[in-house]
Amino acid sequence: MLVPLGLLGLIGILILIIIYIIKPNYQQKFVSSTFVWKLSLKYRKRKVPINKLRNLLIIICQILILALCSFILSQPVDVYRTEDNRKEVVLVIDSSASMRTVDEDGQSRFARAIIAAKAKCTEIFENDDDEEGSVVSIVLANDTPSYLMSSTGDTFRQINSSKAYSLYTTLDYLRNDDTCSYSVSDMKAAMDICQQVIDENPEAEVFLYTDTSYASTDTVTVVNVNNEGEWNIGILNAQFEEDDYYYRFLVDVGYYAKSEKATQTMKIGLRFKNANAADKESEGVDLTLVTEDILFNSGEEWRLIFKHSTKENHELDEDEIECNVDVMQRGDREKHTVDGLIYYYVNLDELLASSGVQGVTSATRLHTFENIDVFVDFEDSGESGDSYALDDNFIIYGGIKEIIRIQYYSSHPNDFMMAPFKALQNIYSDRWDIRITEIKKGTKIEDVPLSGFDFYVFEHTMPNALPTDGAVMLVNPDKAGTGWGFRVDRTSVFDTSSSETLDQKEVFLEVPENEKAAAVIKGIDFEEYESKLLLTKMCGLGAYDSFDVLMTCEGWPAFMVKNDGADKMAVMSFNIEYSTFPLIEAWPYLMINLFDYFFPSIMRTYSYSVDSLVTMESMSESLLIEYPNDTSADGGYNPEDGANTVRDVGSLEWEADTTGEGNTPEDQIAEAQMIVKDSTVVLKVELPGRYIVTQTTYYDRVMTEGFFVSVAASEGNIWCGGDLDAPIAEHQDKEYYGDWLLVLAAILVGLLFIEWWLHSREGSV
Repeated sequence: MLVPLGLLGLIGILILIIIYIIKPNYQQKFVSSTFVWKLSLKYRKRKVPINKLRNLLIIICQILILALCSFILSQPVDVYRTEDNRKEVVLVIDSSASMRTVDEDGQSRFARAIIAAKAKCTEIFENDDDEEGSVVSIVLANDTPSYLMSSTGDTFRQINSSKAYSLYTTLDYLRNDDTCSYSVSDMKAAMDICQQVIDENPEAEVFLYTDTSYASTDTVTVVNVNNEGEWNIGILNAQFEEDDYYYRFLVDVGYYAKSEKATQTMKIGLRFKNANAADKESEGVDLTLVTEDILFNSGEEWRLIFKHSTKENHELDEDEIECNVDVMQRGDREKHTVDGLIYYYVNLDELLASSGVQGVTSATRLHTFENIDVFVDFEDSGESGDSYALDDNFIIYGGIKEIIRIQYYSSHPNDFMMAPFKALQNIYSDRWDIRITEIKKGTKIEDVPLSGFDFYVFEHTMPNALPTDGAVMLVNPDKAGTGWGFRVDRTSVFDTSSSETLDQKEVFLEVPENEKAAAVIKGIDFEEYESKLLLTKMCGLGAYDSFDVLMTCEGWPAFMVKNDGADKMAVMSFNIEYSTFPLIEAWPYLMINLFDYFFPSIMRTYSYSVDSLVTMESMSESLLIEYPNDTSADGGYNPEDGANTVRDVGSLEWEADTTGEGNTPEDQIAEAQMIVKDSTVVLKVELPGRYIVTQTTYYDRVMTEGFFVSVAASEGNIWCGGDLDAPIAEHQDKEYYGDWLLVLAAILVGLLFIEWWLHSREGSV
């Protein structure tokens, strides 16, 4: 039965029986004489047996009628099995980045897969003689596989020839437009979609158009769209490390080819921009360094180590392997292979000596750079390019940092105050070039500079006016000027520092409701430090409504901050020398967090893969996120013509705007600009290449950072194989149903007629 709930109609039989039970079985009649009454009894005795039989038949008919109505509602059918004559085909088109590999005619594997899939659809539809019609489904296997959709919203799932035109139009669009993804295809998810189809129809056929060497199975026919002449040499990864106060560069290279390209000599280059600049505000030299010919065999992955020859015998460190061109050319690669990588040593000094750049010699040491374009030198290698261009370049950023200048002035300097800031120079060496200037002891406050720094720290003695071009920290202030946002009461709240018995006061940490201010005290264990933060001397602060109070002592603010655009200030109302604060871990935590609070890094790493989330924090109201469209000497490979706005390269996420000024995409994105509105910007990058992020801080200082987005290294292996998690089909005859509706309807009509006839005979007996 297709609708078992229809059997609930059988309840009507129970209701009918109840009606007959409670129905009176006699009638009260008034007669004029006993004679007539006796005569009626005589006739009644003759009719009783027939009446009882007729009434019984009527009840049976009514019960059968109700039962048939219930069965009709439940749609009973005969179930039998037979082969499914309808042809069903699922075409899966691989849309991974490696499908962008092109042949000598410039046709990509993705385009060839589209052509082959379209031809298969034509074959199915033109040879469709089945009355039921063959159906086709198209699955696009990218990072989130799904059924293919047309621009008009048609989903190509189990379509027949009536949708052929729409399908062909969509396939032509895919072929001629840049629709192949830059990510890794989730082939398992694509096969899961096919499994759902095969679960419904085990006879369905699956065709997979791909460039990965999968083996065909009982359910999946693999159509490989590779071309034997295609080859690729790619920069899989590139990074730099410190090496004896200078840099060494690690470049991973992979080579993949067949036929006559199975062995090839190639050169790898490093293109430096602003090498050895004194700092971010200075200019260095631009130079290009190219290796000698390196003999690559297909399937090999190398780690090239560009290193200064700081040792007399040019040996590497103990955890590395010494290699040289002569050894590698003789084929002794096995001696120098670790974890599948062939280690290859490149002498930077020799490359620098032959660079031809004025002032650069073998004695030059590379210690800074704006960026490095690591590239495959096809021109010097005698090639016009390989078949897969997405990994021909890899750009390294982070070799030179933005400068943060800190000035410290105190009428009574102490090492505890500046120790955390000096530690910041090492802690944030990968993000900032932190420079600390300590004003000479004895310098009058009037002679202390109030401009030219990013962070000012004043201790004990306060200036007459606050600097306006940076954040300010005031420690144990002796006064507060107009517009500072608080008042100072030099009549100490308490002072037991000169008493014979010191009365130490506990400092209590208070968590503010402002989450951003709470970030200043992250990592501090309140329960652990509450009883350890002791004071013997403290001044009073008043009228501090614009601040977030982070620490209190006897109800008075001990440490408070505010971060409102250009108004960045921290105030500590006690002398650190009269406290246990610098003796516990909470003190460096607080200072490091405070620095991070006032000076968030735009980004914390400079290399991402496609579809990564790039988190950027700003010291301004807006970030300019650019995707330069060029292949110039310092540009690297960027695939999209005209892609130069945020909207073109990815999707943005950000925290809700609480200013009431709007935080919609229309409000936030204007060409290449993202308005931050005190938010953390999260950009999901969808295109490979270099990105430039620029911000103008609240103090009108322009800061620029760059990062590089690469395709997955695995996609560079254009001749890779794999195991296919193919769907499983349980071959069996498909169930068909024979409908009982007409038979039951005929029986119902017959029963109704019989019941009517029985009622009609009631007065004739």
